Amino acid sequence: MANVLRENRRLKETVELKDQKIRKLLDDIERIRKDPNVMHPSILRLRKLGLNTPALADLGDRWAGYVLGRASMAMEVGSFSFRNVFAAHASNGVLTEESFKTVLRQFEPSIKSDQLTRLWYFADEDGSGRIDLFEFMRMAGCNSNGEMTDEYYEVVAMHLYRKFHAKGGVRRVYATADKNWDQHLNLAEFSKFIKVLLKDVQLTRREIAQVFQRMNVSGSGMLSVLELGWQSLTAGAKCHVSEAWVKDTFHQLATSIQDAGLNIKSLFSTGIVVEKEFREIALRFLTQLRPSQLDRLWKYLQTACADDAMQVRHAGGDKDRLPSDSVLSVIFGPTLTSSPNEISSGAPQGSGSSGSYFGPAGGVGREVLEQLVQHLVRRAGDASPDVCFDSLNPFITSEHFHDLLSTRLGIHYDPVKAKQVFKLIDSDRDSKITRLEFRLMFKAVTPDAQALNTRPGPLGKSDLVLRQKGEEKGFEWKDQKNYEEVADAVVSYVQLQLTALCGLVPLPLPAEAKEANSVVYASSHLKEHTGPLLLLVCGSAPGGAAGVWGRSLCINSSLHEGAMFDYIFRAEELGWAVLVANPNVNDCNGIPLSGSETPHRHLQTLWTSYISPAQASCVLVVAHSYGAPNMVHLLKVEPEARERVSALVFTDGTAFPPGTLLMEGVPSEDSKDPKVHALRKEMLRFQEAAPEAFKPATSAVQSCLRAAARNFMSSEMPPGTPLAADCEGVPAVSAGHTSHPSTTHAATEPVFEFLKLGAQATAKVSAANDELRAVLSGQ
Repeated sequence: MANVLRENRRLKETVELKDQKIRKLLDDIERIRKDPNVMHPSILRLRKLGLNTPALADLGDRWAGYVLGRASMAMEVGSFSFRNVFAAHASNGVLTEESFKTVLRQFEPSIKSDQLTRLWYFADEDGSGRIDLFEFMRMAGCNSNGEMTDEYYEVVAMHLYRKFHAKGGVRRVYATADKNWDQHLNLAEFSKFIKVLLKDVQLTRREIAQVFQRMNVSGSGMLSVLELGWQSLTAGAKCHVSEAWVKDTFHQLATSIQDAGLNIKSLFSTGIVVEKEFREIALRFLTQLRPSQLDRLWKYLQTACADDAMQVRHAGGDKDRLPSDSVLSVIFGPTLTSSPNEISSGAPQGSGSSGSYFGPAGGVGREVLEQLVQHLVRRAGDASPDVCFDSLNPFITSEHFHDLLSTRLGIHYDPVKAKQVFKLIDSDRDSKITRLEFRLMFKAVTPDAQALNTRPGPLGKSDLVLRQKGEEKGFEWKDQKNYEEVADAVVSYVQLQLTALCGLVPLPLPAEAKEANSVVYASSHLKEHTGPLLLLVCGSAPGGAAGVWGRSLCINSSLHEGAMFDYIFRAEELGWAVLVANPNVNDCNGIPLSGSETPHRHLQTLWTSYISPAQASCVLVVAHSYGAPNMVHLLKVEPEARERVSALVFTDGTAFPPGTLLMEGVPSEDSKDPKVHALRKEMLRFQEAAPEAFKPATSAVQSCLRAAARNFMSSEMPPGTPLAADCEGVPAVSAGHTSHPSTTHAATEPVFEFLKLGAQATAKVSAANDELRAVLSGQ
């Protein structure tokens, strides 16, 4: 009986202990629900040390991520290598709290000391009191999407190389992981392999997947021993300074100098190069170089230029001074300057006197491409890049390019040099030159576009179609995740081309932004331009973005239809300045962007920052989809906009239900549809930031819309066909297409006819709208 009682007491105590643990867990869950940061390891350590003061309690991991991300961005903008920053402040391979604070103060000078202390506890995730290189790279070397930068990947790859080297080579280590002896590792096998090999690093699952993806260059999902060996050797070439690395580094240096458009002879204007001067120039363009690597580069130059340096010493010079011509020959020779064989051999036999053989005058980078363009123009008899491209045939391969230069143009390069010139034009490195790449090169090396008549006109549809890699067929649907990845890549590509292809300049918004900011794209002469200014406004995300009318059109049709390139080129041909809004980027890592918290606020800030101060004679606007009610809000809050906007085009302009163009609305909370609930949450946020958008339009705004606006709505009728005298306060005509995303492209011709009227005078637009209303009323 006594044993039974003791057992009952023991069981009762066990149940009570478990009950206490459950209550504690429930309490923790409730606290986490109220404050997600409450159980964060860094917060717990701060609380334990009494540093989680009320004044700082709201600064959680999102705040820390934002500040660290901003510091990382400052390093990139300043061309600082993350490794060099770490090495400059680390002691015994780690950053202490003090050295960490020194780094942050360098790139975030305004941060307060108590905030800096708090930030240290978030950076030192494991609480060890130190940050090693991998922790620092994880903090600074990832982009806003959490993806490894090239520099972070190189650090990991170098570390792998050292591990392989210490354990007898790649194949020996690889064999321990390749359990089925098929010479391939899948991601799961690779993950186990890395976790064992790099115990000291402790890469995350996501980082391991990214390393695997980068190393698996075939994209097969199975990493071969050859791929791993090649990636290891590439890392080793950078880790252990080899002759191959030296030549590759000089190639990078030469390319960087060429891209900067500098005259190479001006780099060493005295004719003599000393070590200090060489180091300064090398670090100016390749900031990631370490002192030991610079030593190796200089020693290589001394060896390569030994004979010429001897002549300098015989003339009374110093042994550490090298002739600049010899140094430039070593640095630029392998890149694009002529080889010794070219200089001495003259034109090849049988080339004929009319042929052009590029010897020493061939130049480097831009100079060679300029010579190529000049020969093409003379050959084609036309300064148009399209005509010049057609004279070389589409989709030129490297070998085809070499043959054509010789047989058609009489330009004779050796095969190596021809391949190097080819690579300069082949910007996406897919071993073929497309019409778009040729245009980019032509535009980049033509200093006077007006004189040579090289301004691109409306682009041909076939140039800008998304195709499967290595095939001619278009995009093939796999799944939504794949579609979103492709869509993000397309948007990024388009926005790069706003500067590279269209010649626009990225500008911060607000203009004097000191913190994280939005970016817009404008003609370089925006401020002083006195003619018309065309403002382009996309629709809502995710379909719309700066430079993009519709992602789906870019993917499934072409960039000619889905991007804003055609509108930009047409405006430039008419002599108008261009400004591309970016209304859908409203936060950075969850932190609202000042002045761009919503699309409405973005346009308002854009107006006050750049449009209002501009000297443009008038403002013309094309706004797609939800860009239309955003523009109506601008007319409500900026009286000057009602005066200066002389033509306002909406392409299938619409507000989210239950709103209208004149007054936006918030969906009812009664709906059970989760999409409606999400929309309601978004519209409430918009309403808080831009309350005027949700109020009735004044008579002044309605009068402006009647006179200056026109909505090109989706319809099967021919483009420009009148549809309604007053549709939500705006005259409406057909866009010529029933698909909402396609309306802007389909209506291009009548849109520009309408905009041209606005460029002449607002009265002409008003008269055109009056005429439209008369037609619809039967008068």
